[in-house]
Amino acid sequence: MSIQKQVGLQKIILDTDIGDDIDDAFALYYLLAKNTTEILGVTTVYKNVVERSKIAKRFIRLSQREIPVLAGVNEPLRKNVRLLYGEKVRDDGLIKIDHYTDDLDGESYESETAVDFILRTLKEN
Repeated sequence: MSIQKQVGLQKIILDTDIGDDIDDAFALYYLLAKNTTEILGVTTVYKNVVERSKIAKRFIRLSQREIPVLAGVNEPLRKNVRLLYGEKVRDDGLIKIDHYTDDLDGESYESETAVDFILRTLKEN
């Protein structure tokens, strides 16, 4: 008998920079489709966490699931953010995420920070 069957659902937090290319969207889709995984939350990180959070929230909402999405930090702690070829900077200085569209403006995400959520969830589980 596998360990997974013995202990039930595998609990995870997905930390993602969803919105630039397909890899994170595919990972989220895969986890949503797995019936052996309980996604405790999705946290977003890097360059524009608000847009990334709204993309993740829409993805989850379309899957008809209720999973918290929490924004992390825009910039890494040890390195400066560098613009990649073709990236556009918004008026507020944040990067415009490629797959963010105006219809996502209405999506919401939790007000708790990603760091606080991760620490709290680890303690609870």
